Amino acid sequence: MTLYEIDSALEAALEKAFDPETGELIDEAAFEQTEALQLARDAKIENVALWIKNLNSDAEALKAEKEAFAAREKAAKNKAESLKKWLGYALHGEKFKTDRTAISWRKSVALEVNEDAIDMQRLGPEFIKLPPPELNKTAIKDAIKEGAIIPGCQLVERQNIQIK
Repeated sequence: MTLYEIDSALEAALEKAFDPETGELIDEAAFEQTEALQLARDAKIENVALWIKNLNSDAEALKAEKEAFAAREKAAKNKAESLKKWLGYALHGEKFKTDRTAISWRKSVALEVNEDAIDMQRLGPEFIKLPPPELNKTAIKDAIKEGAIIPGCQLVERQNIQIK
């Protein structure tokens, strides 16, 4: 579904220019063919802006669908785990086999940790994982704005397009 109708010749020329899998520009010549189209500059700009709005709408719909599928996946996994617990209760460790399924048991060892009962100060460093350090980009940006010089960092002014 599209929200806006796009000039078909312009859309076809631009579709050839971009990779359908990644959305990256792959054919500069096809991209430049848009200049040869018999459309006014304002009409081309309007069509491309409308196409961007269509693509952003598609992206939002795909994101919502992805979230819905993730919720359904989580519900299915939770249900499967609950059913496994029920089988464990029903079988009490016994094996079960039919022509269509077989249920058996294997031993495993898992670590259970009560973090409230652990004194992290007394544990050796080999037992503690620390997250790798991360740059606080907001603090760096603020410091540079106040005149600090931080090697490898600079403020760059950009022009960001707004399509409404």
